[in-house]
This record gives sequence, structure tokens and C-alpha cells, in this order.
Amino acid sequence: MLVSMVGPLQPGHRPQPDTTAWWAFVGRRAEMGVLERCAEYAKQGAACAVTIEGEAGIGKTALLRHTLDSWDGFDVWWASCDAAEQDFPFGVVSQWIRRVDRTHLSRFPLLRQFDPSIPPAQIGREIIDLVGVMQEQAPLVLVIDDVPLADAESLQVLGFLLRRLWADRVLIAVTARTAPLERDNESPGHWRRISANVLNAQVIRLQGLSQAEVARIVDGLGGPAAGPVAGRIWRHTAGNPLYLRSLIANVPSDVLSDPVAPLPLPNSLDAAVRKTMARLTPDARTVVQALAVLNAEVPLTQVNQLAGVDSPAAALGPAIDSGLVAWRPTEPTCPIRIAHELHRDAVYDAIAPSKRKQLHARAVSLVDSDSAWTHRVAASDHIDRALVLELEEEAARLIRAGQLQRASTLMLWAADLSDSRRDHERLLLETVARSQYRLAHDAQRSSALRPAVEKCAPCALRSYVLGRYAHFLSEFGKAEELYREALDEARAQGRDELASRAELGLGGMYMWQTRVDEACLVLVKVLSDGLLDAAALQEARFMLSYAIAQAEGPAAVLASVEGITSLPSAPGRVLASDSPMLLMRGLCRGLSGSLRAAILDLTTEMNRPRPTVRSLNGPYVSLPFFMYLAGTWDEAALTVEQLLAQANADEFVFGQAYCHSISAILAASRGHWNDAAEHYQICSSWASRVNPEWDRMVVIMAEAVMAQARADHAGMLTALAAVSDLPANGPRTLWRLFWQPLLVEALITTGNLGRAEREYRDLAELALTAPCLQPVTAWALGQLHERRGDTDAAYAAYRDGLQMPGADGIPLHQAMLEEAAGSLQIVRGRYAEGRQHLHTAHDYYARLGAAPFAERVSSQLAVAGGKTQLMPSSDMVLTEREQIVAALAAGSLTNREIAKELYLSVKTVEYHLGHIYAKLGISSRRELHRRAQRGVLHVDNTQKL
Repeated sequence: MLVSMVGPLQPGHRPQPDTTAWWAFVGRRAEMGVLERCAEYAKQGAACAVTIEGEAGIGKTALLRHTLDSWDGFDVWWASCDAAEQDFPFGVVSQWIRRVDRTHLSRFPLLRQFDPSIPPAQIGREIIDLVGVMQEQAPLVLVIDDVPLADAESLQVLGFLLRRLWADRVLIAVTARTAPLERDNESPGHWRRISANVLNAQVIRLQGLSQAEVARIVDGLGGPAAGPVAGRIWRHTAGNPLYLRSLIANVPSDVLSDPVAPLPLPNSLDAAVRKTMARLTPDARTVVQALAVLNAEVPLTQVNQLAGVDSPAAALGPAIDSGLVAWRPTEPTCPIRIAHELHRDAVYDAIAPSKRKQLHARAVSLVDSDSAWTHRVAASDHIDRALVLELEEEAARLIRAGQLQRASTLMLWAADLSDSRRDHERLLLETVARSQYRLAHDAQRSSALRPAVEKCAPCALRSYVLGRYAHFLSEFGKAEELYREALDEARAQGRDELASRAELGLGGMYMWQTRVDEACLVLVKVLSDGLLDAAALQEARFMLSYAIAQAEGPAAVLASVEGITSLPSAPGRVLASDSPMLLMRGLCRGLSGSLRAAILDLTTEMNRPRPTVRSLNGPYVSLPFFMYLAGTWDEAALTVEQLLAQANADEFVFGQAYCHSISAILAASRGHWNDAAEHYQICSSWASRVNPEWDRMVVIMAEAVMAQARADHAGMLTALAAVSDLPANGPRTLWRLFWQPLLVEALITTGNLGRAEREYRDLAELALTAPCLQPVTAWALGQLHERRGDTDAAYAAYRDGLQMPGADGIPLHQAMLEEAAGSLQIVRGRYAEGRQHLHTAHDYYARLGAAPFAERVSSQLAVAGGKTQLMPSSDMVLTEREQIVAALAAGSLTNREIAKELYLSVKTVEYHLGHIYAKLGISSRRELHRRAQRGVLHVDNTQKL
């Protein structure tokens, strides 16, 4: 970016900017070319994301504005970020929506009025639908200017969009301020993490202007010394446009030309701004100061209400000419703002404290109620107990409304206004304690508050808060020590409610550590004391149920835990306040073998308008495992896709290992080997980072099923050997329904018959309370008989198993039982009967999409003289997501309905369907439906998603 001046360069002359030329933009051709290429991709339906990075004043916003102004036919949704607005959920997204005609929002209730309690994924889904409508009229550019200052919820929505927009006419462009010396190998900013691995992503890193570009600026001023001046300015400012403008505007040209005259340092921008302010007329200076206090783009009339000058329009001219103020004269309200945040900071710092407080006090009546708090606090110049009480009351209201971020800010302001260190620290600690779960996922705010907490005087509340920090970081030893400190001191002081909070923290931590007896003891006490609010007591009941399930098995919870036994049998009749216990009932039903009842409980809860808080997310991630066992593999894949979309949007780490475990299991069972390996690696990574004691079980399960799908029985046994290393009380007990049949299969097929007999007896005992395991128990008994040469007893076991009621059975086990019976009958020379069993097994496998299993049965049938419909070969590969889209499309869902289910745009669904039709050689949904009925949508996938 370049700035051009008017008038000749004369000694002692300070060139006065002309608004038609002073901000003229030149240069940055390569960077503009990148943006233009991305625009072409977006026009053609390939969504792109561009990040423009660079130090303050380097011209990021100017580059983006200038480039967008040169494009025709794009609809631009622009949002600007500000540190003062980070507390307000969906602030950036709401700026986008204000750019949309209200008539288009009638179908999007969540976008008409943002509720901070709505999960970002739901907001993201409506934005995707809105984008789908709007891009039909024109390609879209979604801008976030200064993205590191965006509110957390909008950043989560941004991450959601970046992962869900594929084949859309959309360009997402963000600017991001970086430190001057930041290097690529330094810790990436949050905006980079959420855009990592996004398709068609570009990063533009702006550097200073070149010496030649600076020379063009100076050449435009004229004068014989232009060349030397240009070189000196370029070396002094490193080509930073903001420093460059300030230097030229504030330093006389003869000083610029003098090679020995000192120049102001670039980092003393505030000094240059002060000089510029000093040269303004009094009215213009007051207008700029009013803008700095308001710290927003506002109509000229509002600025004048604060500034109180006689002729605001006349005062505005010099302010704009100075380069400090920008405006949009084409809009009726003539909104104005300070041109750059660094200018705003310098102007604000230069205002005399008495005048600053006066302006803040007058601004209170001019702004909305939320912004008024900022001005009231800034206007206070003494200890104000009444204001402290008001701030506390407002914070309490915001906490009840779910706006924890804003509540935290108000409480911290109250702490700063308190007249004693003791009150200050009490407010600080209560602020963190009330919103700590949220803060644990906000790294920036959490890291800022923790040192302040550590500086507080030792007390029970401080120990409790530091214990929570350690707990969330999995520093369990330190957390336990701090919780116990808080508990002992709170008891000694008679602070029973705080003591109960510390006990709840201990109990939850013990449960996740699988220290079941200790967890039960503490949580029972919390419930019996009844000192906490209803939500906290429900959390205690939930954690206690989990602990009992680990110790005594999930069936014990269903039979005995108060709060579950009294739930209505129909999940739709369960009150929202009882959601945690409905989740626990669904989890325990599934782990006890009542798969369909579990799926109904959990899907009912998932479909509530406002899902249960993230701390109770564990049962959600068990749902796709139950669907896998129940044989609804497409539904399981869809559910885990939705769970991962929401988890990524919420930046929720707990449960990621589970989601990628079941994804690996589904992919391997269908022969999607590369996908399975990728999900397994991600699963292992999350398990090691978050909670190894708890998540190791799902890593083992994924590894075992991957080996099973490849008929690698030795690999199955190697994976399952790690089960014995897990604590007896914990996921090992919870997930017996899943891993016990796999272990028996691995032992039998590798010839470990002695141990297989013992494990079979355990499996048969488990099947007494979990009838869905009866088919695999019959399979295991028949296999044991076969290995000992008693083929009659083996077939009798298979036959008895096949005659058992299978209403809630596991289809994969049913298929294994049919396959075993058919294989045995072929060996016994009873070919017709054997082929019939094998055909039935193949049909089971085909309906599931279990390609590796079906291929092995096809090979047996070929040897036995039978024929079967072969599943499609690997030259017709569907990716994992295409598999899900095909299944939904075959089920007669419209493109819009599929998009809603998968949190995708309609354009992306159309893109996937085009590839599906091409790969399957079809042209209509009717044929897709016929193929699905024949079980030939599921294909061997040797390619990476």
C-alpha cells in the first residue's frame, strides 16, 4: 500500500493531505493476485479461506478493502473485531447478519436474535443454510477484520464454517495482527489452529513496503532531495505504511532530508499522534477525543452529542484530513471512526484524565445498556460501593442467562473498584469459580486470570479455584491436594457450601481417575448434605451413577440409582432438568445390551433444542457405538459426523478419542483401510493427551476391530491383551459388552482354547443379562466344539443360536453365526444347507456394508459352487462422507434435508452426489435407491478421505 501527497516538497513544509489522494492505494500486486485467484475459485464453487497476517499498521485492512472495492458482483459481509466486544457471544456473526436483508432471515430463527446459550454448531448450521440461499444471488465474501480479537463463540462458528463449506461460492477472509518478529515456527494463533487443514486455504504474510515503493511516495512530493529522503524513510520505518504516514505527516521535509537530523522512533507513534492532535482546531480535537472514548464506528450525530461542538461537520473535515479519522459519507448517517486502533490508543492515552472521565460519564446515556457499564466504570474516579453492588447484581443476572464471559468481566471490574484487598480478592475468586469450566476452554482468559488468582492471599476459595485449574489440566495429584486444602479450611470456617463444592470437585476427579470407592463415598455425602444448587446436585448424581456403573456394572445403576428408576419410560416425557439422568439411563441401557432402548434415550436427548452442558458429554459419544452394535452403521456414521462437527465447533476435547475410535471401527468394518488408520491415529493421540486412564479402552477396541476386519486374529489378541492392564473398576467393566466377544473370538481363532473356555464362561454369564450377546455366545460354543472335533455338537450350538429370538441382537454376530454354520456344513459335505447359511451370512454383511466380511463369504461360496451378488470393486470408490450422503439420498431425503443432517451446505451435498453418481455409473436417485436395496452402495475404499 502506498500513500501519495500533493504539493511540492519544500524545506520546512509539512504537506497537508488531500482526501482524494492522501490515502491512494498502490502496490501489493502479488498479494492482490492471491486474493483474486481465491475469488475465482469461489466464483466457480470452490470455497476458499484467506488469512492476511502482519504487524500493526502494515496495511492488512487496507489491502482487503482496496481489493474488495475492485471486485464486481460479490456480496461482502464485513465484521470488525474489538477487544471491548470479546465478551459478547456471536458479536462477529451478528455483524455479518446485519448485512443481510431481513426478509431473508424469516427461515432462520436463531439468526434473528442470538441467544448466548445456543451451541455454536447450531448457529453455524443456520449460517450455512443462509449462505446457501444468498450465494444463489451472488458469490459471498465473509470478512473478519482483526480475528484474534473476535469473541469465542464467533471463532467457533468460523471453525465450523471452514470445515463444512466445500463446494460453495464463498470466500472467507480474515486479517490477523501478529508480533513484529513472529516466525512460522512460533506457537500459532488460535485463528490459525481453526483454519488448519482446511481445503483451499491461503495465508498472506504482509511485509513492509519496498524501498522502490517508498520512493514513489516521496517522488510524488517533488523536490531534488526525493531520492535520499526515500531511502532514509524506508530504512527508518522498515516500510510500515502506518509509521510511514505518521512520519511524513509530522516531520518537516528539511528534517527528513537531513541525513544527521534525528527522526522519531517508529514505536513512538503516540508522539506523532499527539503532534497531529495539537495542530487540529479545538473542535476537531474534541471530535477525535470523543471517538476515542466511544471506541466504535458511530453516526456523526452521536459523536456530536458527546463532543458538544457547535459545527460538527466543520470539525470533521480537519479530523479526516489529519488521517486520524475515517468516514463513510455514502451512508445516510455518515458513520465515522478512528482510522486505526493504534491511533485510537494513542489519542485515548493523550486525553487528560479529568476530561476522559467527563467524556465517559456523558457517554453513558448515549450508548446501549451493555456498553454503558464500560463507560460507568471508566468514569468512576473513587471507590464506589454502590457501583460495585450493581456490577455484582448484573453479573449474577448474566450468569443465570448463560453469559459467563461478560459476567466475568463485570465481576473483575467490581473487584478493581472495591475498597479493600479482601473484597477485591473475594470478587476475583468468585468470578473465576463461577465461570471456571468455561474459562478452562478459553486459553487466553484462563492464562490471564490464573496468575491473579495465585497472587491472592491463601484461603479456602483460592485453593478450590486453583484445584479446579489443576483438575482441568489433568494434574490430578496437585488438584487433590488443593481440593483437600479447600475442604479442610472451609469446614474449619463453617463454610459448608464451599466445602461441598470442593467435595464435588474431588468426587468428579476420582470418578474420571477410576478411583471408584473414593468417588462414591464423597459424592454420596454431597448428595446427602444437599447444600448445592439443583444443577450441581444433578451433576453429583450423574457422577455417582458413573462411578457405580464402573464398580458394579451398568445394570446396577438401572436397578438402584435414585433419579433413574423414577424416570418416565418414554424419553420424550423426561423433563429438561432431568436430562443428565436420561443420558445416564441411555448409557447404562446400551452398556447392558438394551441397544434400541439406549439409542432412543440418547437420540431423544441429542435432539432437544438445548443440549446438556458439555461436562456431561460422555454418554453422547457412546451413541454411535450402540448404533454400530445394533447394525445401523450408516446412522452411526452420520451421528459421529454430527458429534465431531459440534465438538470441533465448541472446541470440546473430551470425547474426541471416542468419536475417532468408532470412526476407525466403522471404516475398518467396511474395508476403508486408510480412513480407519487415520482415525485410529487421531484417537490414540487424543487419548494420550486428555485422559489416558479413561480413553485407553476405546483405543484398544478400535485396534481390535481393525484387526478383526482384516481377519488378523493374532493382531486382535495382541490388541486385547492390554485390557488386563486396565483397572478392574472403570471402562474395562463398562465396555465388557463390546470387548468380551472380541477377546473370545481372538482366543478361539488363535488356538488358545484353555483360556478361551474360561472367557467363554464369562461371556455366557454376561449374556444372561444381555440377551443381545446370545448369538455370539452360541458362535463361541460351536467354535469350541469344532476345535475339539465334535462337529455334531458344534452345529447344534449354531442351530440353537440361530433359533433364538433376535429382536435386539447384534447383526454382525448373527452374520458370523450363519457363516460358521455354513462353513461347517460345507466341511461336512452338506453343500446345499451350507450354501444357504453362507448366502444368508452374505446378505447380513451386505446390508451392513461389511465389505471385508462379505468378500470372505463370497470366496467360500465360490469354492462350494454357490453364486452371490459380489459387492462393488475398488474401482468404484466412495469416500467415507460420500457413503453417508449416498445412504441418506437413497432413503429419499432431499438435498436440503441431507445438508441439515450433515451440517453441510446444499451445494456441498450436490457436489458429493455428482461424484457418487459418476462413480456408480448412475444418473438418478431412483437407481441409487435400487442399489441400496440390493446392498451394493458399500464399496471397498482404498483411498484416503
